[in-house]
Amino acid sequence: MAARTLIVTTQAIRNGATIDSTTGDVAGMKFSPAERAYLSVYNADAVSAHTLTLVLPPPPDIADATDRTVSIPALSTKLIGPFPGDMYTQPSAADPADVGFIHFNVDSTQLFIVAVRL
Repeated sequence: MAARTLIVTTQAIRNGATIDSTTGDVAGMKFSPAERAYLSVYNADAVSAHTLTLVLPPPPDIADATDRTVSIPALSTKLIGPFPGDMYTQPSAADPADVGFIHFNVDSTQLFIVAVRL
């Protein structure tokens, strides 16, 4: 299994940081956990809403933890986060390169994602 697409997290700064969005990869995506990290997700589809799903690691005592799903309406942007502590960080993964990241899935390449640390 190939590693998920990495979204580089941009640090917000007083005089402005240059940000570039990453096109949604339906094969899976990830970003580095950080205090006060957020995802800004823009849906470029003029007609349909699309979904971003945060993949929760299973807690040791609950085998069926439910992933968090966020719907992004057509031509809209949603800010998602923060991601406290290790609640979303994956302790294991099919690809070792994906361990220690926050995983999420998107249902469309019409989603454009930016990870920002405030």
